[in-house]
Amino acid sequence: AEALVASARAIGVSSLHTAYADCSAVLVRTAHAAGLRVLPWVDSARQDRGAEARQLPTLLRRGVDGLITDAPDLPALRTAAREWTA
Repeated sequence: AEALVASARAIGVSSLHTAYADCSAVLVRTAHAAGLRVLPWVDSARQDRGAEARQLPTLLRRGVDGLITDAPDLPALRTAAREWTA
């Protein structure tokens, strides 16, 4: 996590856009400490996209700043979004 965040800061980005599987609690904490936002993505082309969507509550508890997806119609995604904004 530290190397990724250091690289991101070195090139001047303001946020990290990671695959959901790469978005650990350590990465979120390290990125936030460096002033970066974290926006994991859910890839609808993957066969296990339902599994990805079921991970959303975990990602939200880790403190991600948002989500990126091309599948906003996933029921688990809608549920997680409602809980996140409540």
